[in-house]
Amino acid sequence: MRRITWAQRLKIRLGAAKGLKYLHSGLGDDKRVIHRDVKSANILLDQNLEAKICDFGLSKFGARNEEDSQVQTKVAGTRYYMDPVYNERSRLTKESDVYSFGVVMFEMSSGTLVYHPKCFGSDSKPQFLLDVIRSCYDDVKNAARPETLIDPILRDHINIDSFHIFNKVAHECINLKLEQRPPMARIIRKIEHALQIQLVSLFI
Repeated sequence: MRRITWAQRLKIRLGAAKGLKYLHSGLGDDKRVIHRDVKSANILLDQNLEAKICDFGLSKFGARNEEDSQVQTKVAGTRYYMDPVYNERSRLTKESDVYSFGVVMFEMSSGTLVYHPKCFGSDSKPQFLLDVIRSCYDDVKNAARPETLIDPILRDHINIDSFHIFNKVAHECINLKLEQRPPMARIIRKIEHALQIQLVSLFI
């Protein structure tokens, strides 16, 4: 992990995002696959750090020819990564994968697994990643600074604009309202933009 640069991390998440987009919209006009267990452990890397989505044991086929297509199913997935809307209603949509992918994005930029409590910034009390994220982006009265979420290993080597673009779209992914979560195409564009900014900054 210490040897993987911010630009490499962005390329890894870009590859994973394209894989997820293919599952959601690349299988024909009338079907899609909803992975249902998107998490860091299910995104593998080859020797060239190319991302591969794996473990389709919980995946479900869904209709793609309806705007709000959903699958009524027994709740399954991994705690901390699971869409709370899906968990409450048992209604699986592609936005459930988007939520999980947003959690994975934050894991990458913070260098922290979502289920491991950690001390962030100057705070000496260990906290879970999602609690700190909500504080940074959703708690108007007592908001922590988003920069608190930067992986300390990257702090001196990351373009702050690239970081904010990436984390902003990750935050959109974990919105508690399904209709406000971005499609994978938008996520891909934002990661590409963050990567472009980071690469340009390396040559300035």
